[in-house]
Amino acid sequence: MNVIATIGDSHLAISDLLFFQPSLPIKNTSGASIRFSSRLSGLIGDLHVEEFRVAAGDSTLIDLTGSIRGLPEAATANYDVNLRLFSSGRNDIHALIADTLLPKNIVLPATMKMSGNFKGTLKNFSASTVIATSIGNLKGNAVLNTAEGPGPKASQWKTDVIVEEFNVGSLLGDTETFGPVFVECLSCRNGIKQR
Repeated sequence: MNVIATIGDSHLAISDLLFFQPSLPIKNTSGASIRFSSRLSGLIGDLHVEEFRVAAGDSTLIDLTGSIRGLPEAATANYDVNLRLFSSGRNDIHALIADTLLPKNIVLPATMKMSGNFKGTLKNFSASTVIATSIGNLKGNAVLNTAEGPGPKASQWKTDVIVEEFNVGSLLGDTETFGPVFVECLSCRNGIKQR
């Protein structure tokens, strides 16, 4: 089936969303809404996401494009997703997310921005991300190749993570004991043991 769908700038009240999905861990703040728009085209088995934007609060935004091949089998589908921007901040997160999900000993950064991409299936993929926050930055790459068959020996994974001047003290609310850290970590392994 061929799909051509355009959703212009639309609004969904948080209260309406919770009416249909009351178990969602979000706060029912009076007057709060989610704003969204999207453009989709192609076949169900070869779907192109030309635009997908979701915004909430004062600074929370998700903006991505991409394609998905192999639906409706999500577990084996091939994804090519470009996260152009995810942004949010402490005030929005506290206003939107249920308190039960937020650790009480963590002080969230005032601002956060993230971009990245994901290519492949859930078992064989490459991904990268750049995260910039008001208390430090992080860059990362990951590759996973899962072998076919019962033996795990041919499976491989590799990660490369750089943490730049990330202020652990600000995150933990204890700047007297902890300060900024710089970490560069490269790890790889042949063989994945499933548990």
